[in-house]
Amino acid sequence: MTPKPDERFILLCLLGLQLSQSGQLRRLHTDAWSSLWHRGRIEVGGDLQLARTVSASQYYILSSVPDSDDPSWPFVGLSPSGLAWGDDEVMKLDHF
Repeated sequence: MTPKPDERFILLCLLGLQLSQSGQLRRLHTDAWSSLWHRGRIEVGGDLQLARTVSASQYYILSSVPDSDDPSWPFVGLSPSGLAWGDDEVMKLDHF
């Protein structure tokens, strides 16, 4: 029996908590992002501000959509604001 979306959310939260407490969450997170960036990214040369904006935008998009073919995956969405806009204040904080 497949868990309902609310049950799946709770199970995923519990799994995250378990991984965090066991010290595995950070390594798994880092490995997953490394794998994602190695599959492809956009690199811009010659304009540091544009390169930062593109990297931040790509990070924002990739972190907002699921890396899963499972249609019941509970986390998905894109917001019309945030890093993808390349806000000067966000860029100064080097959050990308």
